Amino acid sequence: MPHVSRRSFLAASGALVVAIHASSAAAREPEIPHGLDAFLAITPEDEVIVYSPSTEMGQGVTTALAMIVAEELDADWLKVRVEHAPLGRSYRRRVGPRLWLQSTGASSSVADWHQPLQEAGARARARLLQAAADRFDVAPEACRVEHGVVMADGQQATFGELAALAAEVRVGRDVTPKARSTYATRGTNLPRLDLPAKVTGKARFGSDVRVADLLFATSQKSPVFGGRVGAVDDAAARQVPGVVDVLVFETWFAVVARHNWAAQRGLAALSVEWEEGEEGKEWIDTASLRAQRAAGLGPDAKIRVVQRGPALDEADEGVVSAVYDVPYLDHQCMSPQTATAHVTETHCTIWAPTQSQTLAQRAAKRICGLPSDAITVHTTLLGGGFGRRTFIEDVEQVIEIAQRVGQPVQLQWTREESTRQGRYRPAAAAKMRAQLDDAGEVAAMHVRIARQSEFDFYVPDFAEGWPLAARLMAEGLWPMPYGFETYRLEIARLDAPVPVGFWRSVSHSSHTFFVESFVDELAHAAGVEPATFRSRLLAKAPRHRAVLEMAVDRAGSAPAGRCHGLALQEAYGSFCAQVVEISVDRGWPIVHRVVCALDCGEVIHPDGARAQIMGGVQFGLSAALYGRIDIAEGRSVQSNFHDAPILRMHEAPEVEVHFVDSPQPPTGVGELGTPPIAPALCNALFAATGQRIRRLPLVEVLERA
Repeated sequence: MPHVSRRSFLAASGALVVAIHASSAAAREPEIPHGLDAFLAITPEDEVIVYSPSTEMGQGVTTALAMIVAEELDADWLKVRVEHAPLGRSYRRRVGPRLWLQSTGASSSVADWHQPLQEAGARARARLLQAAADRFDVAPEACRVEHGVVMADGQQATFGELAALAAEVRVGRDVTPKARSTYATRGTNLPRLDLPAKVTGKARFGSDVRVADLLFATSQKSPVFGGRVGAVDDAAARQVPGVVDVLVFETWFAVVARHNWAAQRGLAALSVEWEEGEEGKEWIDTASLRAQRAAGLGPDAKIRVVQRGPALDEADEGVVSAVYDVPYLDHQCMSPQTATAHVTETHCTIWAPTQSQTLAQRAAKRICGLPSDAITVHTTLLGGGFGRRTFIEDVEQVIEIAQRVGQPVQLQWTREESTRQGRYRPAAAAKMRAQLDDAGEVAAMHVRIARQSEFDFYVPDFAEGWPLAARLMAEGLWPMPYGFETYRLEIARLDAPVPVGFWRSVSHSSHTFFVESFVDELAHAAGVEPATFRSRLLAKAPRHRAVLEMAVDRAGSAPAGRCHGLALQEAYGSFCAQVVEISVDRGWPIVHRVVCALDCGEVIHPDGARAQIMGGVQFGLSAALYGRIDIAEGRSVQSNFHDAPILRMHEAPEVEVHFVDSPQPPTGVGELGTPPIAPALCNALFAATGQRIRRLPLVEVLERA
């Protein structure tokens, strides 16, 4: 066999993976989790492919990440394409001590991957320039790039024409990215890359996966927390045309069929008796769980003191006190849980709309006993994520089903199963106390919260780690931007069998309601206008103060018959203030307008960031008005949109988003619009009616005519 040089192989065979030191990212893992190796490819057809380490779940992140690369390359945007990255260490991020995951969450995508992608793009550009210089016989400094074409001395070559030569070029790691003052792509409103396929129906979501010999399945887990499958009568289910098998596992069962409708009909035909466990499910209901939270706020509760300060008592002079409570919440993703898997003796292939590729890989290793390099995870588009798809029960189930039947299987949960088997936002209660001095200043603040930890049902690396759990449980409560003279935070971590997880904005969604509602109460007690009261407390927090002032300024005065409410939040490195404008119709708030001011550092894609804040506002407003998961006899009560309603289009307010022009690096956006809306709405209700709202959702509290 004649010798084939690497140069001739690349020239003959196609895509150049740029910014890869040995063009081998697929064959071997880089040594560092955030390596700069596998983010970018250029094909001979002149297509720039960006491999996104973050999952696209509708938030537009793949467009923002591609813009970072395109900026450094001066690429033609019409020739840029994004793909979800395969499994690889290069795409993992640190989510805890000694824990690196390929996952998407915590509004971290642009913040985490901004620098690696920028540097990868800069190195790729340097390689292309050197390749062009060699081809044109000029110095690299004589070359310039315009829209994916390298030019010098009347000569030009496209990226695709230079790709093979550029593979031979070596550049150091000290390549300097562009200065912000020279940006032409970042900060502009380029069209989103994921939208055309969604509009034309070509986009592939989890339920769109089709492979040869595919079977379809649906499953049901014990509706009682901790329950198991007892007796199963599957005779009627097996008579349904198209049903292939009924599989029974310890805590769940599945119906496998030749098409999804047959699987659904087979599920409905099954007769199942459940062993409901020894949890004493009688106490596991909404009332008893609320009583447990109330006890967590009491004097006999076991607590951890996160920040020390004076323990205030209501009998202390000048003490203002209030107790707040919020319910469990489901994510209510528009697409129910789904995943596809094919398991053979030597390999497991997974197709999943997941936020946690590494956890999917771990599940396959555990269930199939295969090594990591025998597992492939293909990430599809998500029909909503919001943190729900960081949990992978659907992936675990489909792997077990596919292993049992020996064919590729697509599992689709029903809407009812997705609701009843949620990983809910923890219900939480807070007792807020503050001491006002004679001048109306806050001399001391004391906060006690009682709730489960989101980590209780997450990966084992997290479950027992109190410091990490405490940090998440203190989100939005510590550090505190308001300049209280002294501050005390106590956490009562509750133990309950209700499965909880990461809901959009995680702890901030509850804690911002507690803090911003109470600060409004303190302003009223001090006789100071709420914005002015906050501004005084933010003397040493200039970025908080800036968004506060911008939101109030842009909102202006409330028109006749309407009232304003205000709330403020720092989360994921960003700062957001919201002013909500409402009127009241027979006791019910009509939200007309929400004005948001946002400081998220550099804004890569303004339209995308604006859309995320708008969506976060509607998401949080829906929860504030209607959101709840009730528990009765150890199981979830709600099952579908008829008893778990969400905001309707006619209820959606106008949302304005204003950005602070910031020199800081980009920070989180996707979850930031959600936390302030509930307290701002309730503060507006107080301004309109004089009624304080300390428990959500409003549909439970207000008499609706």
